[in-house]
Amino acid sequence: MDGGLQFTFFLCPGILSIEVICKSKSVHKSDAQTATMYPPTPAYVDIKKQSTFMCNASVQNNWRSTSFYDETNSGGVPSVGLFYKDSTGCQISAVSSTKYNASCDSSKGEFNLTILSVDGSYHNRFIRCTTQYGVGSPSDVFASAKTVIFVRVPITDVLISNTSITSDVTRDITIECIVKSRPAASISWIIINSEGAIQNVSLTSSSTVTNDVSGITVSSLLTYRFKASDNGAFLCCSADNTITSRNSSRVNLNIYYPPLNDPVIQQIPNGPINTSEAVVLTCSVSGGFPLAVLTWNCSGNATKNTSGNTVYYSIGFMLVSQDNGKSCTCSATHTVTAYRPQVHIMLNVYFPPTEFPVIKQIPDGPVLTGSLVSLMCTLNGGNPLATLTWNCTGTISTNSSQTAAISSIELPVTKLNHGMVCTCSAFHNTDSYMKTVHHTLNIIFPPNEKPKVRQFISGPIDSGTSVKLICSVTGGNPLGTLSWDCAGINSNNSTANTAVLEVEFTVDKNYNGRNCSCSATHPIATFRPKTSHELVVYFPPSKPILFMTPEMPWFNGNTTEVQCSSTEGYPESTFEWKKDDIILNVNESELTLGPLTKHDNMKTIACTVSNEYTKRQSIVLTSDGILLNVEYFPEITIYKSPVHIMEGNNATIVCSARGNPVPQVQWFQLDQNITEPQINQSVLYLLNVDRILDGMLYTCKAMSSSSRFGTLTSENTTKTIVYCKYISKFDME
Repeated sequence: MDGGLQFTFFLCPGILSIEVICKSKSVHKSDAQTATMYPPTPAYVDIKKQSTFMCNASVQNNWRSTSFYDETNSGGVPSVGLFYKDSTGCQISAVSSTKYNASCDSSKGEFNLTILSVDGSYHNRFIRCTTQYGVGSPSDVFASAKTVIFVRVPITDVLISNTSITSDVTRDITIECIVKSRPAASISWIIINSEGAIQNVSLTSSSTVTNDVSGITVSSLLTYRFKASDNGAFLCCSADNTITSRNSSRVNLNIYYPPLNDPVIQQIPNGPINTSEAVVLTCSVSGGFPLAVLTWNCSGNATKNTSGNTVYYSIGFMLVSQDNGKSCTCSATHTVTAYRPQVHIMLNVYFPPTEFPVIKQIPDGPVLTGSLVSLMCTLNGGNPLATLTWNCTGTISTNSSQTAAISSIELPVTKLNHGMVCTCSAFHNTDSYMKTVHHTLNIIFPPNEKPKVRQFISGPIDSGTSVKLICSVTGGNPLGTLSWDCAGINSNNSTANTAVLEVEFTVDKNYNGRNCSCSATHPIATFRPKTSHELVVYFPPSKPILFMTPEMPWFNGNTTEVQCSSTEGYPESTFEWKKDDIILNVNESELTLGPLTKHDNMKTIACTVSNEYTKRQSIVLTSDGILLNVEYFPEITIYKSPVHIMEGNNATIVCSARGNPVPQVQWFQLDQNITEPQINQSVLYLLNVDRILDGMLYTCKAMSSSSRFGTLTSENTTKTIVYCKYISKFDME
């Protein structure tokens, strides 16, 4: 940078902001060039007022000029005021006289720019100054500073959405208050009662804030349910932004509230009233705004009046017998719809009955012997109710209602009470009224015996066939009612004196040993006899299944068990075992085999079960056969052992083996295999046998691989006997 230095300082918003740019080949602290703006950020200015901003620059002999920049003017790019140095000191140039005033004192380094009227567009905008030191060459030094304007807007008006409010104590009302200012105002909601007491209800309000160049608009919504004590009071909102404070206009509160209590009714004269006399009913209720409105559901001569905060409504009329028990209702209504109470009064009018008494028997109809019978005598009408009496002996009780006299007599009955007549007599004390009513008793008798049950065809029943059971009981009035607990086709073959019920159904094995019961019922609760018949049902066992313990394969010499599993039939099953076609004399469900030998391998075991049912039906139940798998060590056979060989001849040694599993056979000499393994048989070929093989040992090994018992190995050894060929001297010649 050609030996020059450049410094830039940025301070936080709200604190003086300084930008200093110095370019010089040599800068010393004593002659540093700086610039400072006053007032510093934030520069508080009231809207529509003028404000002066001073750029305080370092006093230096090489001061050349100072320029002001206004951000509201084209973003602060062009200069709005220029102060420059001439021979007389400081001169001012290029300042708009309609918008700004300017002054300067270069000897103090003070350069002033006055904005004649600050409007809302200046909020959060800057005024910046730049001072030039030098002679107008590239090495000149510049110092800059700026301040940000905060335009304060006072509260001029508090707007409230209502001039008056009419509501009630059951509804929420929403009112809006709007204030524009800067800084933002806080809004409080106040209720002032008729005595001047103040209540702050701001807790139920919420606010929203919007911002534009003209100020910050705060909108507060109050949602509030007014109380009865708020009627006649005033509501207003109060705004305060620390600069100014104002209240809105007052809103008159017209709050409806209902009475605290329900209406009351007074009857004149009080108490019971004889028919053809007059009665006056007065309904009244106190309190509420406005007063409640009263109505009657009964007609008559009406009188309405109001005294203070109490309203009265009276009706008068002549009583007839039909008015007894009549409910007259006084209803109160109010502007507050939740207040809708009703109060009632029931009229008590004296008059005699107009009907005859009636008797009802409980239970109705014929009566069961040994039970209690209740006769209820009822006489409707009359006030007071009539007096009732009985001529029968028993327990008498009175259960009268508001509209009927009721007297009951309860007595135990037997067949001796059949045809007995009971009389109820009625009396009333307001007239020569006397009436009587009669009732005759009818008694029921049960049968004299318990039911009898028999099977139409006696003896055991084969599963899958049908059986008929017959139940009968004699006597009783009415006849007994019979029922079977075994489902089937029922046939009722009752006669005049005997109840008969037959049931026919097809049986299966589940019926064996089952009791089919015939139950008799009768209106007499103590007659509940039951007779049972036990069924004997023959049914087959299931086809047997064989289970082995342990599972195959088995080994030679083992003892094992085979289980013949079959679901039991009836009567008891017998068992028959076969090995191949040979019958084993064992009548058990479990067969013990062993000790096993190799001869048992590949033989078939089967089990047959039978009982009386299978014999009757010619059914044979035999299990699937099991093929025995008995494993044993291989058995080796070497043909022609020892092996006799004439010297010089060829020889063949055959080794055969059998076993389970199938063995592989191989020849060894001195523990070295001399043939490849073969199944069941291995052949060793000796060619041009030499006498040195005389007495040589050869071993045949057979090996089986068992999945359960591992490797089964057997071996057998043979030797060769070599005969020397005789050579005569003639042969030698």
